[in-house]
Amino acid sequence: LRRGHRLSERRRRRCVVCGALKPRGKIKAHTDRCKLRARFTSDQKQAKKSVAMAPQAPRDLRIGKVTATTIELRWAPPILDGGATVYEYEVIFSKTKITKIGKRETRNVEEMPPVATTAFVRVEPVAEYGYLLDELRASTEYSEFRVRCKNEVGWSEYCEPLGAYETKPAVPPGMPLFLEAG
Repeated sequence: LRRGHRLSERRRRRCVVCGALKPRGKIKAHTDRCKLRARFTSDQKQAKKSVAMAPQAPRDLRIGKVTATTIELRWAPPILDGGATVYEYEVIFSKTKITKIGKRETRNVEEMPPVATTAFVRVEPVAEYGYLLDELRASTEYSEFRVRCKNEVGWSEYCEPLGAYETKPAVPPGMPLFLEAG
């Protein structure tokens, strides 16, 4: 080997995924791309396998943090995915409108439209472990939270519904920080 060739090999590192030699400064980015490519390829191979059934329902649905405008839902993925990757989760819930006329209280439960949790603009597009319901109204009761998941065969059943939870009261705005008079 030529002397210059050996020096250039010292300045290079081998990718742990594909084995290619890359300059030291670029090996981390190359390795990250290789890992992502390998993950995507394995997901495609798994999806091509024959799938026999829809997945089971997600497990252990619970409520996380509750604020004036958000409710955090958490769950565990299904034990049985039906032989294919679960690529979608859907959340449904209801909003309770409470109307008070004198001492009488009327409750109207309105089912909200389903919320798809998958967003391919995120680093982790599939919300496997939870979702943050946002743009909710303060001091409002929400109930009957249920989650289901989907693979290429179809949707699972919904998990057991959760009870009622009320968002916290709205926080009044603070004083203006920068106020100038005319």
